[in-house]
Amino acid sequence: GRPWAETFAGPTRDCLTDALATLAGRGRVELEGIAVRADHTTFPARLTVVKDRGPSGTEAGHCCFMRDVTEQHQAREQLLISDRMASVGMLAAGVAHEINNPLAAVIANLELAAGELRPLMVAQGYSGELEQMVGEALESADRVRGIVRDLRVFCRSETEEIEAVDLERVIESALKMARNELRHRARLVRCFGHVPPVAASEARLAQVVLNL
Repeated sequence: GRPWAETFAGPTRDCLTDALATLAGRGRVELEGIAVRADHTTFPARLTVVKDRGPSGTEAGHCCFMRDVTEQHQAREQLLISDRMASVGMLAAGVAHEINNPLAAVIANLELAAGELRPLMVAQGYSGELEQMVGEALESADRVRGIVRDLRVFCRSETEEIEAVDLERVIESALKMARNELRHRARLVRCFGHVPPVAASEARLAQVVLNL
């Protein structure tokens, strides 16, 4: 019982008005826009406007059919997100591979240097500062290796390999991936109970935890 103009949001109402002006020469107009419910909430709608003829065949106005297309929009958005995630996964796999090879050489050389330094430092009477610096570099490189390992877990999501998975390790991997997003908006408290390994795809399970 409301005027038709109240059923549409401003921009859609303007587009529909323009469409009605061209209806005489076309007989049918279709467009998508934003419709307004009686409680003033909005939803995406597909509008079809056709000429309406009276009993005598004379033009009596027009009819507008409106369909709620919220589900179609959500499905389309989800598809776009999935495509983006697939692209990110491919990029992450490539980055992890490129980092892993030189990183292995860095760690091996640091471990060798640390082993060689100890007897030299004892013989030459050096302080432990140099050994500490090498140890810190090795620790940082090992942290990078852990990040690369976590990335590779998420990149394996295309494989449905079911194996015995340590749930705590999966949760920790997901938390590392989400740390930057979490630290600005929440305080995270870990409280893990003891659970046995679960039969699952590690990558799929990690993705579930990350989504949560």
